[in-house]
Amino acid sequence: MTESTSCQFIPSVEGARIASEFPFYILCKLFERLSCSQVMKKKKEALSAFIRNWVIRYENQIEKNSAIAAGVGSFYPVLRLLLPSYDYSRPAYGIGQSTMARICVKAFGLAPKGLSARTLLHFNNPKFSGKQDGRDLADCVFSVLADYCEAESDLTISGLHEQLDKIAYASKQEEKLEILTPFIRSLSALELKWFVRIVSLRELHLGLSTKTVLTCVHPAAPSIWNVTQDLCTVCQRIAGIIKTQPVEAKSSLSIAGHHVTLNAAYRPMLCMRANSALEVCIAYEKVFSGIADYCLCLEAKYDGERVQVRLHG
Repeated sequence: MTESTSCQFIPSVEGARIASEFPFYILCKLFERLSCSQVMKKKKEALSAFIRNWVIRYENQIEKNSAIAAGVGSFYPVLRLLLPSYDYSRPAYGIGQSTMARICVKAFGLAPKGLSARTLLHFNNPKFSGKQDGRDLADCVFSVLADYCEAESDLTISGLHEQLDKIAYASKQEEKLEILTPFIRSLSALELKWFVRIVSLRELHLGLSTKTVLTCVHPAAPSIWNVTQDLCTVCQRIAGIIKTQPVEAKSSLSIAGHHVTLNAAYRPMLCMRANSALEVCIAYEKVFSGIADYCLCLEAKYDGERVQVRLHG
């Protein structure tokens, strides 16, 4: 796939081929498996296997072409859910854990002073939630509302994104409540648990860093992310990696678009902090030893308060 062809690859459209029929419940089971596993290697293997299966399903639906990573580019709908705090394509939901707890109490008609309602409303208080319920509202929701939720639902990943768009673009809390009330009542307990994490926490707590998740998607993904800060662009550029190119990270970067562009956010590279000027000189000599006529200039930077004075007249 050439650069011009990759521009025609729209991750949201291509991803919908699978997301429109892929159950959200299956994705929740993956989230559960990743969060419960204590071994990083097993987490990576499970996520990588899931991505491979997704790619196979995608490639079975399209005609064969020269793209080795186009199927990976279609993983965009799931990637948005894996990294909800970095999904900048929609506005903030404006629903924190406390608000979500009140919505759940109203949606399921719980008695305000009952034990179930108090457990949700005081989810961060061990006196009500108990240590066994976990560290956030999502765990409390799963344990308290299991008997109130549906046994199963037919919600797909595309269907979930449609609901998330409605919630994000609703201008008033009353509108959000009207959308959420029937929706959360239609979910299973497991789906509701991870829905709460996506919306209210915007963090899944899977024990996987952003870099690890992106690396599982494609070796070049972390570097592309650093210069774009856009998940859609990451998937689009990955789809442009041609089949004849090795998939190692370094060789993929030159094709995947490892460059900064105008009007696109990027992640700055930070220098390692040095404790003294001598430490800098020693490190510099190790790198440039044997090179003639090299010099090093140092300027001390003092940390302290800055005062801005504005004069009139």
